[in-house]
Amino acid sequence: MTKTILTFLWRELRVSGPMIIIASILLSHLFKEKLWMMTVHTVCVGLCMQVLIKLGRHGGCYFIRNYTKLELQQDFAWPGWPFMLAWIPIACIGGYLIGGNIALVLTGDTRKLQNNGYGLIIILSACLIAALVSTIYLYSRNYIASMEACNAAIQQKATESHLRLLQSQLEPHMLFNTLANLRVLIEVDARAAQEMLDHLNDFLRSSLNGSRTTNHSLEEEFQRIQDYLALMKIRMRERLKIEVELPPQLNRIPVPAMILQPLVENAIKHGLEPTEHGGTISIRAKNLNQQLHLYVQDDGCGTTPSLVQEHGSDGYGLQHVRERLLHMYGDKAIFDIVNPPSGGYIAHIQLPIDQASSLS
Repeated sequence: MTKTILTFLWRELRVSGPMIIIASILLSHLFKEKLWMMTVHTVCVGLCMQVLIKLGRHGGCYFIRNYTKLELQQDFAWPGWPFMLAWIPIACIGGYLIGGNIALVLTGDTRKLQNNGYGLIIILSACLIAALVSTIYLYSRNYIASMEACNAAIQQKATESHLRLLQSQLEPHMLFNTLANLRVLIEVDARAAQEMLDHLNDFLRSSLNGSRTTNHSLEEEFQRIQDYLALMKIRMRERLKIEVELPPQLNRIPVPAMILQPLVENAIKHGLEPTEHGGTISIRAKNLNQQLHLYVQDDGCGTTPSLVQEHGSDGYGLQHVRERLLHMYGDKAIFDIVNPPSGGYIAHIQLPIDQASSLS
């Protein structure tokens, strides 16, 4: 409670501080009073006015919401200018009476100001002007903050819609490839085709769960990749070897849903399938200096220049990864693709690890 009161006092004095200083100097000069006494009087009156204005503002909003059919147009507490223009003079008079008595208790030497009709008019006029100026300033600041929050929410929704569009476009791309392979396999090996269909069901089930959220745990992402690799294993058989490395302490780290699947698909389609002997695909995760490093590597024929530049037959998958990382992390994420001297393909994603955002 004490902390709340101190926070309120600091916020109000920070806004009305310059007006209090100016008013204290002018009143001290006008009534030939000591500056510190006028400062105490001005602070007490000013704070009481602000309290009454806020009480009226929030009370007016409460009344409108609960006892009328009117709708508030702003996200912050604001009952409208007609109500406030009527309430501000009342708050000024009440603030002067209450704050003036508090100042009497604190100084004991300002009663002659209350008995001075000329001084009363000057003080109340100054209070009214100060209250209007501060109310307009605070209203403008809150209105701008409300508009910025509204624009940020709209931008966030647009970003999420864009990401879901990218994901919905990528999933049919992978699904069509799998169904085409399944059609061929049915004619060659019906039993393997049935097994592939079972794994496809598992993959689609995990894809459905992933489509309902923008992020999920790294453990779920790896499980989804393993469902996909099980499909590819049936098709490539002994030509495909799989290595997966996920330290248990990284299981609950949140990552964008379906961020690795395009990289794995590219590695198999352009790195391993074109070779006669196939090869090994490795998916690894590491924590280096609070940065999550994800690697998709194969020892096949490597990537083509067109893929690195995000053009060619399968450039969409890489573009999908880049755009999602850009929208979700900005320049805090790194994505690169290299062909190491030993051959093969390495796709590397680096993301910041925020311990506070780890999934529980």
